[in-house]
Amino acid sequence: MDAKHRYEMLIDGQTAGFTAYYDHDDQCVFHHTKIDEAFAGQGLASPLVQRALTELVGGPARSLIN
Repeated sequence: MDAKHRYEMLIDGQTAGFTAYYDHDDQCVFHHTKIDEAFAGQGLASPLVQRALTELVGGPARSLIN
């Protein structure tokens, strides 16, 4: 998984989680989202994916699939 296709959430300098995607033609496919156990149960996955989607929507026109 290369950094170009991955968004990370940092809390106090630690990676709390990440979401990964790949490009397929004009689609963006999210295939993995992981929150570290130390940060589990804090509702972090939703804002992480929302941030990634917000940034990707601002890029080239394509469909988003998760």
